[in-house]
Amino acid sequence: MSAEGTVESRAGIKMWAPLIAVCLAMFIVVLDSTMMNVAVGAIANDLKTSVSSVQAAISIYSLVMASLMLTGGKLGDMRGAKRMFVIGLGIYGVGTLLAALSWNVEILILGWSIIEGIGAALILPLAMTLIFSNYSGAQRAIAFGILGGVQASASAVGPILGGFLTSFFSWRWGFGLEVVIVIIIFFFIRHIRESERQSISLDWRGTILSTSGLMMVVLGFLLAGQYGFWLERRPFTIGDVQFNPFGLSPTPVFIVTGIALLIGFAHWQEHLQRTGRTPLLRMSLLANWRFMSGVGTDTFRQLGLSGLLFIIPVFSQQLLGFSAIKTGLAILPFSLGVFIISMTTANLATKVAPKWLINFGVVAYIAGILWMWAVTSADMTIWDMVLPMFVMGVGIGFFVAQIVNLTISQVGDDERNEGAGTHNTGRELGGALGTAVIGSILLVGVFGGFVNGALKADNISLPPAERDKIAVELEDEVNKLSAEDGEAFINSLPEPARGQTETLIADAYVQAQRTALLAIAAVMLIALAIGTFLPGRHKAKEKAKPDIRGALK
Repeated sequence: MSAEGTVESRAGIKMWAPLIAVCLAMFIVVLDSTMMNVAVGAIANDLKTSVSSVQAAISIYSLVMASLMLTGGKLGDMRGAKRMFVIGLGIYGVGTLLAALSWNVEILILGWSIIEGIGAALILPLAMTLIFSNYSGAQRAIAFGILGGVQASASAVGPILGGFLTSFFSWRWGFGLEVVIVIIIFFFIRHIRESERQSISLDWRGTILSTSGLMMVVLGFLLAGQYGFWLERRPFTIGDVQFNPFGLSPTPVFIVTGIALLIGFAHWQEHLQRTGRTPLLRMSLLANWRFMSGVGTDTFRQLGLSGLLFIIPVFSQQLLGFSAIKTGLAILPFSLGVFIISMTTANLATKVAPKWLINFGVVAYIAGILWMWAVTSADMTIWDMVLPMFVMGVGIGFFVAQIVNLTISQVGDDERNEGAGTHNTGRELGGALGTAVIGSILLVGVFGGFVNGALKADNISLPPAERDKIAVELEDEVNKLSAEDGEAFINSLPEPARGQTETLIADAYVQAQRTALLAIAAVMLIALAIGTFLPGRHKAKEKAKPDIRGALK
């Protein structure tokens, strides 16, 4: 790119203003994904809703991003990356303001999950495009390094900041802080140069097929906890009509329908390419196994990570009685591990093939998960969690330091935007599924474990179907109560019964948490298996190491 297309001829704030704007935008999007996890209990209590409803809000946020990521990248190609970035930022600001003011869970989902998700779907895929269009050479290398550090920093800061604001002020302040940062970003936007536009049209049919297909798949998994993974746990109604064909839950029906829509999307994209029109996604990308192995590995990594960052706060607050700030401190060793390793090991790829660094990270993460499984108990302290959480953070740090660069380097320059969009789509899809599936394993396991324990304590034997029915009825009743109502109910029981109830609840939580941790370990084993197909090195090595001191002059 010529000097006119970059900021190389400028100095000071004008030179780095585009990077500051992109980094701040990336910071709040990543912060949003980690900050609110420690506030799940507080949000549920404040909005008089259930933990599972907040779980749905988190999953839908990732779902909306995943569904619209390809479209966001393509709109940047058509209308200009800067223009669509600004529009996305404005949409994001409106969503986060509405979330801060939300008076019930429906408004929270509208503001946070849907409106913010739409804005983030424009921001994320265009961040890389703006770096490419505003910097070149050594400055570009520095910009990407700083951007990666900012993402790691947001992951580290999120739990502590969310815990602090929730404990001493309100979870709403977290969203309010994001509004302030959005306003600040607009002061730097005028220094961003627009990217080149392409004379293409948006594939609306492909957009509808891909968006609806991904939504059906994720919604199917999201409904699994409440309605069952295969057979119906409770009736599923649409309006006044019950929809449980052949006694199935809606989960397999939604998932199969979603897969069918995605297959239709693939055929439509191939048809557009054959007829010389512009597809939303070139199928040649999906046939690039080096690229897709990176996407697949990162998708399952994010599935396991999102599941962990949901169940740890729920378990810590609901059973161990941790406050939001204490929950943030419990997650801090993990965040520090991610930050330290990701910031200090990026250059290791010049000495060790990034494939092995990534797979080492996955193995370390699995080891940390199994360590956490071993120490999980009803009287677990924050000190018991320090080392396993740090080991998991170290594993993720090795992973994130290498995966994006290795994956995107496997596609050509003309496929970079689509490649980044596909990679982001996979990662956000993993995030949505992680919260939905792993979270459901924990929440459903708690009620089922409590019922099984109560029946065993009373020497009552019932068929599995009857036990499940009781668990569903108990779940429905508990979800009608606030946390204060539930505590008051337990305190109203006679002392012997109260002690037995508390023991049964504790045992149910511990067993459900351990099951969820084993499910995460299984997911990460899949990531490790896919990781064996990663390319050994980047497709094209840099010819010379960038001179950072010279670039910053």
